[in-house]
Amino acid sequence: MRDFRPTGVSLIAVLYFIGGGLSILSALSVLFTPLPAPFSNWTTAIGLLGVVFGLLYTAIGWGLWELRDWGRIGTLVLSALGLVLNLVGGVYFLLGFSVEPYGRVSFPGVGVGSLVLAAIYGWVIWYLMQPEVEAVFVQPEERYRPRLKTTERAAPPPPSAPPPTPRIEPTRRVEERAPAIGW
Repeated sequence: MRDFRPTGVSLIAVLYFIGGGLSILSALSVLFTPLPAPFSNWTTAIGLLGVVFGLLYTAIGWGLWELRDWGRIGTLVLSALGLVLNLVGGVYFLLGFSVEPYGRVSFPGVGVGSLVLAAIYGWVIWYLMQPEVEAVFVQPEERYRPRLKTTERAAPPPPSAPPPTPRIEPTRRVEERAPAIGW
């Protein structure tokens, strides 16, 4: 793991841990609390869906904490989904909607809250797309491969010189005589 984790990534990871834990707790409370008649058939499905989302948020938080690229991509996908849903919901609750026996109903507080959440999701997307933040996330196969700085370029290999042609010299046979040793 790298020694440097940007503060924003740590903050987003902690928020995902908290969101995952709260989702699991909420789902467990739905599973073990009897609901009124129209909702009792959906209790198990809602509870299990909450547990699945809680585990998903916790896993993505772990991926962010460990600086895994799949954690960043999962965060981008969930943030884009949250951005769209909160924008639509915020506008819907601000403008109001028609409820038959009561007429037009609006919830401006919920609408403003949804728009604030949409802005937070937008910031998360913008932040995780920054080149300096994106650069700290690595693919598993790149984890141990040294990375070049953006200013460094790999030096091209030196051009290979053609192999030297062997120089053929005529061979002479020279007999060396041993020096005569006189006694």
